Order: sequence, then structure tokens, then C-alpha cells
Amino acid sequence: MSSSAATQLSNHFPAHFNSTLKGHRYTVLRKLGEGVSATTWPVRDSPSQSEATKMHETSETKELEILKELRDMGADRLGDLPLMYDDFVECSPVGFHLCIVMWFDSDSASALRRPSPTKALPPYMVKNLIHMLVEALDQLHERHIVHTNTVSLEMRLGGSRQVESNRFPIHITWDTSSFEAEEMIMYLADFGHAQRSGEQPTTDCIGALALRAPEVILWSDFGLGVDIRAVGCIVVVFHAPDTDDTAKMMELTDQRFPSSVVERSEHRKHHNDNLRRINELIPIGLETTMTNYKIPGLSKDEIKKAANSTRASTKYEEQATVKELQDHPFLADAFKC
Repeated sequence: MSSSAATQLSNHFPAHFNSTLKGHRYTVLRKLGEGVSATTWPVRDSPSQSEATKMHETSETKELEILKELRDMGADRLGDLPLMYDDFVECSPVGFHLCIVMWFDSDSASALRRPSPTKALPPYMVKNLIHMLVEALDQLHERHIVHTNTVSLEMRLGGSRQVESNRFPIHITWDTSSFEAEEMIMYLADFGHAQRSGEQPTTDCIGALALRAPEVILWSDFGLGVDIRAVGCIVVVFHAPDTDDTAKMMELTDQRFPSSVVERSEHRKHHNDNLRRINELIPIGLETTMTNYKIPGLSKDEIKKAANSTRASTKYEEQATVKELQDHPFLADAFKC
């Protein structure tokens, strides 16, 4: 593809039902979703299988670069990471469009908890999801890849842990039993804003707005720790849904901005070392917050483990690594009925 094609202004690809892609190989079934720089459709490749293809404008090449690297690892090593099935460029009257074909998954983990009366998930399901998330991040961080958008909870559910070839949607609900929950597979999806640690960022969108890491808010430097902090936030949000706010999370964990972060910040003149000036926030601690939700099956001991895991993930000095989270007592009995 020429450089002129890559820089040409492009809008979303004008796909419609039964339109075809890549020389009639893929047939569009329906529109599944749309974002700022991408749209997603299920497409038919053959009568026996269906994938979801995600389309970008051609200037968005970082995701393709990373997905190609993951694909080159081999399907047997991907585990909880997505497998890119195909990629190609389509031309339309509005420009050129990068197309990425992925296996079709079912719903996201964030959508999974919406029907729950408390918007929380059962403790056994939280552990399973966090275990798979940490496994995925371990593979990314070994390659110095920062997902950056982990806290958006775009974790896809699909397939079966026992039948790897089954990539079609499965029926999992927030109250699925612990036995059936062991068959869930979580794919850490949405690499549209993924970055290389130590390199100049190619986007300003680092993490979900509601739970951006303080170093991102301050425009200080960031790295793999952004993903680690996101894991700690997700643990709390899955147990206590109303905590999805950066300021509130810092109150719960008794965090302050380290001087090292503030000194490197582009906005250091506009921030003090914490967020306690927000009057509506009343620090009551992680354990108390999770206890107040009265989640069935969440014992005092499990609350303590979850809270300690979050503290290890969200502190700045001596922040836990992915390897340390894998060995944390909180995940010791994941996937155990």
C-alpha cells in the first residue's frame, strides 16, 4: 500500500447487508458496533463458520502491527489473547480501509454484570475473569506491549475451556454456576489504543475516561503499570460497581501522587499530591466498601484478599508485576468449584 493511500482522509467503510469484501470472500451479515475509528460486523466466510471483522481507517496501523506479532506466536500459545484470522485493505468512494478479521465472540464482561441486581459478579466468576486477564497481560508485557484500555472491561467471552475449537457464542449469565463458569474463555480484546512501552504514544486515549491512571491525567510518563493498575480497579468494580471513578479509587486505596510522577507531569502546576479536595468523597476503605454490597459468597477472608490484591496493583512505589499478581493469594483458587 502506498504512503499516499495510507494518509488519505477516510470515513467508515460504507458496508451494508450482503455486501462483499476481499474479492467476494467475506459477506457482511449485519452491523455489530461502531466507534470513533472503527466499525464491526459479523461476516460469513463459508457455510460452516462466522467471524467478526473490525474495520479501521488506514492510518490506524498500531493494532494491526501488534495483532500480527501475537499471531506469529502461534495459536497454541495465545491462550487468552485474540487470534487475528485475516487482514486486508478495502477501497471505497470515501477512501481506504484497513480490515481485521477476528473470531466471532459473544458478550463482554462488563455487559455480563449489567443484569445483576447489584451490578456485581459472583466471587468465583470475578476470580476466573481476573485470572484470565492477568494471563493475557503476562504475554503482552513480555513483549513490552501496554494494552492501555484494559479497564474499559472490553473482555470478550466466547468458546469453552474444554473445547478449544468452539469459538461461537455461549450462554453465560451473571448467575452462572461456579461449575459452568469454569468453561468460560476470556479474550482480552480491543487493541485499538495499545502502545509499546518506552515508545512515544500514538494516541491521547490512554484508558477509559472514568478510571484513567493518575499519571495519565497528569500527563506524566506511563508504562506497563497502567495495565497493572487497571487490574486492581477491575477487581474492586466487579465487587463494588459504584467505585468506577479515579478519584474514588484513590480515596479507597489511600493513594497520593508520588513526587516522581508530579515532577514529570506537564500539568504539575495545576494538581496537588492527591484528590482529597473533592468534598463528596468519604474515604471508608476497600474492605468496608466491598462488605457494604453484601455480595453472596464473598467472605471476610476473600474481601481481604481482593483488597490486598488491589492495593498491590494500584500503588506507585513497589507496584506488583503481572507475575506477582498471578501468584497472589486472591487468585490461588481461581477455576476451582
